[in-house]
Amino acid sequence: MGPGTLAERLALGPVLLDGAMGTELMRRGLLAGEPPEGWLLTRPHVIFGVHHRYALAGAEVLYTCTFGANRLALGRHGLADRTVAINHKAVEVARMAARETGALVFGDLGPTGDLLEPYGDLPPARAREAFAEQATLLMAAGADGLVVESFADPAEALLAVAAARGAGARFILATL
Repeated sequence: MGPGTLAERLALGPVLLDGAMGTELMRRGLLAGEPPEGWLLTRPHVIFGVHHRYALAGAEVLYTCTFGANRLALGRHGLADRTVAINHKAVEVARMAARETGALVFGDLGPTGDLLEPYGDLPPARAREAFAEQATLLMAAGADGLVVESFADPAEALLAVAAARGAGARFILATL
């Protein structure tokens, strides 16, 4: 078990992050087009198992299974009304898996899946609202930080980073 914060761990050298969640869940039966986040409500033990294996393999940061857990993305699967439960459960499951090794838990924010105006129909304010809600939920549930992951549109990524800052995340990782 390493030091408590990401900054303390980085001061000692590189930090090992976990690996893919979606492909690991597919290996365990997740169907193409099925949202992994739904398994937090129906098969949390499977998600725990993936997190736990990454932690035991040496991952110092576990990403929650919330890549598509903003209200807009969940809405495409009829799960918008479960946004709060899914984000809270995701932190709980990852935290349980991290307990043995002391890994940090970072809430994962992925893109909305829609194109921002003027290229698409999504007003930036609506995306900002969805990211702010999810970031707040993840931090309130006890995430150590947030990751803004795999964005194709830099403008959308900046909205998510701003939401992470607004939710009080001390540590924010971002990838495009």
